[in-house]
Order: sequence, then C-alpha cells, then structure tokens
Amino acid sequence: MKGLDLSVDPCQDFYAFACNTFIKNNPPQTLSYGQTQKLINEAIAKKLNATSQTTTNGFPMLEKDWKEESLSNGKMWKAIATLELHYGLSTLLQSMVTVDYRNVSRNALYLDQLPLSMSRDYYVKPQFISELNLYRDNMIKAVKQFRTDIQSPASDETILSVIFYIYLFNYSFIGSQIFLSLSFEINELDSETTKAIQLEVSLAIATMPGEELRNYELTYNLYTLDALSEAFPNISWNDYLETLLEPNVQKNADPRKNEYILEMPTYFGTLNTYLEGKVYSKRTFVNLLMLRFIAVGSFLF
Repeated sequence: MKGLDLSVDPCQDFYAFACNTFIKNNPPQTLSYGQTQKLINEAIAKKLNATSQTTTNGFPMLEKDWKEESLSNGKMWKAIATLELHYGLSTLLQSMVTVDYRNVSRNALYLDQLPLSMSRDYYVKPQFISELNLYRDNMIKAVKQFRTDIQSPASDETILSVIFYIYLFNYSFIGSQIFLSLSFEINELDSETTKAIQLEVSLAIATMPGEELRNYELTYNLYTLDALSEAFPNISWNDYLETLLEPNVQKNADPRKNEYILEMPTYFGTLNTYLEGKVYSKRTFVNLLMLRFIAVGSFLF
C-alpha cells in the first residue's frame, strides 16, 4: 500500500497509481555507458595487474618496491612465454609453428625478431614522426589510466620518462636521421636515458625489413637447444621453450632433442648483448613486457 500514488486516478493510469510512489522512493540503479565502461576497465585492469604480479612481480614503473633481484632471468623468460602461450602476446620475440619448408614431412618451431605494431615504415621514415609521437601519447594515457584503475601511487614523471624510453625500444627507431629528429624532445631527460636511446637505435638496426625476411636462405638457421644457449647465453631458452611447449606437448617434442629455426640470428645477437644488463636494465625489459600487455589487455579478457 505504501507504493500507491493516491493522487492518480487508477481508471486513467493504473500503472502510475500502483507504482509511482514506490519508484520515487526506490529509484532504479541504472548506470550510464561511461560508468559501465569504467567498471569494465577497472575489472580488466585488476586481471592484468594480477597476471603481472604472478609473472613478473608486477609492473616496475608502477610498483613502489619492485627490485630486479626478485626476478631471475629464467622467470622473466617464463613470463615472456606465458604471455605468448596464454594471451597470444609476442614481446621481445615471436614464435610460430608451421611446416619445415626444407622437410615438408614435419613441422618446425620458427623463432623470429620482435613484432611491430604498425608498418615498419612508420618507425623508420622521418616523415612519420608526428604519428609516432601520437602513438607515444596514447601509450602514456593508457598507463595513466591503468595506474588509476589499480590505484598505484606512481608519479606522472616516472611514467613519462620510462614510457619515452620504452616507446623507442618497442617500436624500433632505425637510423641516425630518426634519432636526430627526435633529439629536441628528449633533451630534458637525464643522460642515462639519452645514452640508452642511442643504444636502442643500435639494437633496432638489428631488426630486418620484411623484404629481407622473405629470403628463405637467409632466415633458415637450424639450432638445437644447446646451440641456442651457447650462441645467446643471456636468453634463457630452456625456461622459455619449456613454458611455451606445455608438458602435454613435450611428451612428443622434447625441447632438448629438437631443432629450432632461428629466422634472424643477428637480431638475437644484439638482444643477447643488451640482456647482459650493463647498459640496459632488466627493469626496463619488464616495463616493456607489461606495457605491451596493458596495450592489448582489453582484448584479452
């Protein structure tokens, strides 16, 4: 009876007569599109953060007490394989199983250089600097939103300085012209970051354009696990491959007994050099992994 609206004639509008007072006293809990999207984003961010905690002990630039010694090289490469296996996310390298084109009676695991998110021309040619800067800005916005969603205390200054460096690492600026055209934008960063960017240009040179990757003679390089470990000792191949090839796969494909096709050894040689950690820290590697993870996170859950 408390829900009745006695001011309305039930013969004229019975619904209003029966429900008006109840609706007034109990407004429906509706959400706007923006509010709903905010809740979805927060839920996704929490899952991304939980995954980062279990794989890499968190997102370094957003963690107050993240320490490099807490993450072994082996665990980092297990994390790289986990992101690839469970989320289809390639980071420092990419792998693919397809027919061995020198022995079509079997399949082979191909290991290739890091994937790019856009056409390589956008990272190589100076006329695309504005597009690259826009892409960097979008990355910064994504991390700031992620920071808000997981309630991280990280400052804007931390995010800006780290992302600028990762931006250059991740998207392969190649050649001195590109570096020089960007130099006016990085002169406020400290000398260590500037030096790292110069070194990153050298690493980017090790990646090869698509037309060279179509040279099958150049890209067909057979390695055993022992040979990979000997040639590139700073890449924890055993941890990566054992995680990538789950136990049910390993029953028929023992990582130690198989051969792998490395498509671009020169890239892995340069990557191996930077993994020594003398000029390029593990912290930055992990920031790169997690940055790529949150960039595609909305499509993963």
